[in-house]
Amino acid sequence: MPGPGRSSNGRTTALRERTKRLAILEGMMWAAQNGVGAYFITPFALMVGASDFAIGLLRAFSTLSSAIGYYAGAWLLQFEKGRRELISKFTTIQAFSWLLLAILPLLPTDRAVLLVLFYSLMSFVGSMISPAWTSMMSDVVVGKERGEYFGRRSKISGFVEFAMSILTGAFLSWMTGNLLLGFGITFFLAFLFRYISSQLLKRHWDPPFKPDHESFISVVKPPNDPYLKNLIYLSAGMVFATGIAGPFFAVFMLRDLHFSYIDFAIATAASTFATLISQPYWGKVIDKYGTRPVMFATALLIPFIAILWIPADSFAYVILIQLYSGVVWAGFDLANFNMLLKISPRKTLHDYAAHMNGLGALTTFFGSIAGSFLALFLEGSTIGLLNSIQTIFLISAVARFVVAALTVPRITKTMTVDGPRFLIRVITVYPMKGVMAELTEFQNTFASLTNYHHR
Repeated sequence: MPGPGRSSNGRTTALRERTKRLAILEGMMWAAQNGVGAYFITPFALMVGASDFAIGLLRAFSTLSSAIGYYAGAWLLQFEKGRRELISKFTTIQAFSWLLLAILPLLPTDRAVLLVLFYSLMSFVGSMISPAWTSMMSDVVVGKERGEYFGRRSKISGFVEFAMSILTGAFLSWMTGNLLLGFGITFFLAFLFRYISSQLLKRHWDPPFKPDHESFISVVKPPNDPYLKNLIYLSAGMVFATGIAGPFFAVFMLRDLHFSYIDFAIATAASTFATLISQPYWGKVIDKYGTRPVMFATALLIPFIAILWIPADSFAYVILIQLYSGVVWAGFDLANFNMLLKISPRKTLHDYAAHMNGLGALTTFFGSIAGSFLALFLEGSTIGLLNSIQTIFLISAVARFVVAALTVPRITKTMTVDGPRFLIRVITVYPMKGVMAELTEFQNTFASLTNYHHR
């Protein structure tokens, strides 16, 4: 007859497995929200008459709000009864924020200003969830299963996000004659998906956890670990350089290349699809070679994304850029996330996650502000053969190269793999093997999810 200890362990295992399944379903709802809502914020901004400068500010202040939210979420965690309560509370608030955007075009005032305010509020609330969720799920999914589990969850969520963005783009193209109603419906659906997500989060198991009581200043203070500092500087520097051009890729597609909403959705979703297919591949490469070689390779490949955008003049070419972008960023982000989980002490993981995400959002804010003023300064001008937005792409590419040159050597100085040779293999041999393997496994992943649904 099993003793009390074995019975308790069995119950814990059951709760853990149940939460892992719920987290996959919740991730699907979160991804559906992104696919119908977040993907189309810039098209919505153009629809309500926002200028390039205003769109840059939209990106800047929403990321600044996210930065504050990451730190606030980590600090507030010590005052909550549990991580699940904080997560479900703010997820519900974020869900209802979508309704503000749905009614925004009906309000008799400057819509661009209100869009910046409403979307910044939504970003603030949403980012408060991240530290607690990262901490809770790191206790639910333990040890060596993390890479496989989070890779599978990301794959499923990415597929949902991809599919919903395509469907939403097709719907908005069909509603071109009445975009006011079209965007209202899509934002209502975003509310609905996020609300379902909040209800699923309430059913998660939150393992026993007692955070240290800290002041807000101690949460914001950078970690002492030198490797983690360098990791954060690389990540933050790269998103700053990317943020310079970030607000204007959608503008370039919709206004300069004259994409329809369905073209825009497919082009944007192509990056998600590439991430979806390549994340498990990167996970296997990380398991075999470690995070440092992957960060080395992807950090050197990221600057070429902005360069490739400069001559873009067709739908097919943009699709190729987006596929390349999705693969490279998938490896970079996964390497950062895995290293964060590996080197962060359990009790302060939520602080480290908040600091990495918060600093990344802050640097994106400054990058977007820089891009906004560049757009204002360069508006209507050309430099050689480049228009104002193409010039911003070039500046962003140069900044990415500078960040890589300053930070990558600090991250990879103890790397045992031959960096240049690994980079060549990453570009040529590994992707073909990885993509073919993942396409083969894709059907099996969803078959297992379907089997769970019918249990």
